[in-house]
Amino acid sequence: NLTGQVPSSLFHLTQLSMLDLSFNKLDGPIPIQITKFSKLNFVLLQSNNLNGTIPHWCYSLPSLSWLYLNDNQLTGSIGEFSTSSLNYLFLSNNKLHGPFPNSIFEIQNLTYLALSSTNLRGVVDFYNFSKFKLLTFLDLSHNSFLSINFDSNIDSISPSLNALYLSSTNINSFPKFLARIPSLQELDLSKNNIHGKNFHMVS
Repeated sequence: NLTGQVPSSLFHLTQLSMLDLSFNKLDGPIPIQITKFSKLNFVLLQSNNLNGTIPHWCYSLPSLSWLYLNDNQLTGSIGEFSTSSLNYLFLSNNKLHGPFPNSIFEIQNLTYLALSSTNLRGVVDFYNFSKFKLLTFLDLSHNSFLSINFDSNIDSISPSLNALYLSSTNINSFPKFLARIPSLQELDLSKNNIHGKNFHMVS
C-alpha cells in the first residue's frame, strides 16, 4: 500500500541489484536518474499507477535481466532496445501506443515477452520470433491495430514455447507451424479473422 512517487532516496543505493516495488499504489513517472545502478538486474514495478513514458535507461541498462512494468498507466511509444541482457520483458496493460519495436528481435535471450494491450500498430512478420531460441512465453494479444503475418515459411520456433497468446491481432489464417511445437500447453487465437478448414493438431 505504498503511495506517492518512487522515492528518490533509492538512488543512493549504488550496489542495488534488485528493485521490487510491485503491487503498490505508486504514481507519477518512473525516475530517469538511474545511471548509478551499474549492478541492477531486476526492476519490478508492475501493478501500480505509474504514468509518463518509459525512461531511456530501461532500454539500455547493460545488466538488466527482468523488466516488469505491466499494469500501469504508462504512455508514449516503446523505444528501441540496445541492451542484450533481458530475459523477461513485461509491458502489458498500459496506455502505450506506436509501432512495434523491431529492436526487440535483437534481444535473443528473451524467455518471456508480454506486450498485450499496448495499442501497438503495424505488421509484424512472425518469422522474426524464430530468433528467440529460449522463448517459453509470448503474449501479443489485444492489440487490434497490430497485424501478425504468417506468410513467411517458419521452419523453426523455440522448442521451449509453452504459452502463446495472439487474441485480437488480425490473424487471418491458422499458423500451421504450431503443430511442430511439442511443448505448447496454452494457445489463444480468439477474436481473429481465421477462416477455412480446420487444421489437425497432432499431440
